[in-house]
Amino acid sequence: MTIYYPLLKKGNSEVKALEEVWKYSSPKNLVPIIESQRKNNHSKWEKDFNTLGKYMKSRFGNHLFAYQFSTTFADVNPSITENWRGKNSENIVEFMHRKLSEHNNNFFPCINFDEKDWIVDTLSKYDYAQVIIRIEPYKFGSGIDQFMFQDILEKFEKFFPHAELIFLLDFYNKIIDLTKISKLVDFLTKKDKQVVFGATSCPMNSDDVSFSSFSVASIRNDFNTFLTLKKTYPDLNFSDYTVRLKPEPTAEEKRRININNTYLKIFYTTEKDYMIGKSGLLKKQKLETEHISISDICKMIVDSKHYKGKDFSYSDLKIFECANNKFKIHDHQVPIRLGINHHIHTVLNQL
Repeated sequence: MTIYYPLLKKGNSEVKALEEVWKYSSPKNLVPIIESQRKNNHSKWEKDFNTLGKYMKSRFGNHLFAYQFSTTFADVNPSITENWRGKNSENIVEFMHRKLSEHNNNFFPCINFDEKDWIVDTLSKYDYAQVIIRIEPYKFGSGIDQFMFQDILEKFEKFFPHAELIFLLDFYNKIIDLTKISKLVDFLTKKDKQVVFGATSCPMNSDDVSFSSFSVASIRNDFNTFLTLKKTYPDLNFSDYTVRLKPEPTAEEKRRININNTYLKIFYTTEKDYMIGKSGLLKKQKLETEHISISDICKMIVDSKHYKGKDFSYSDLKIFECANNKFKIHDHQVPIRLGINHHIHTVLNQL
């Protein structure tokens, strides 16, 4: 069984998209990797994460997921956050782990290979059955050789001697040549380690596609590369960024956005391509006929040869309802949710 490990941020759109996947079906080969939300306010972190466990349990139930704690510190030096302490002298990772465990969430950690020692030390205290080690080879100009991989392997075998180590080779949108990728996969496979190939060729935005259209934005080179590797390494698993590369705007950023100067767009993944249905500019939709509504875009999708049918996913049902004026899309969050949900179903169907 090939496991799908989609990389998602802990935002409302991503979590809701996953929740709807599980309501439609219970795929045993879906293990999402949830990146913890970013925080930079020392005075508020304990309050912000106090409901983490309750929230995740209410959304995911008993479904298995991986949680990357350290993405919390993406905007802050982790050496500083090491000194963030709660009321019980817990560090922030201990606090988040306790909150997730209190509500019996079914999770295990995802850890960057170059994580700060205090984070790895903290997580090594817990009896995890599995641990994902996330490696980003594209960040090394000269590549990663087998000696570096051997050091990484030995380090995490020491910290987690009883856990199954899963190595995520995350190439983001910097997919290097197949020979180099194969060498990395080959090394870990020969060490009897579970390997996940991660990449994306989904565009970061819809800037390169025409408005008032449903058109191809890019070819799915990410999945095609995976399928090629899979022929040689049949136990290889897959990860991607679904159709979401940018972090969700902050509350302040949302307040500054004038929605009338934006387009509504739905990313719609097919077997071969990333397609985007893009409305006309919202402020011009009632004034100029070439600027069509998101409802018209949904009609284009439903009428196209690429549409999977309203029973394929929650997303496809909502697109059908929107096309028939039974469901309204008023903001940017709903299309994001629909795109992610449809993408996950598409990948699972292909695997």
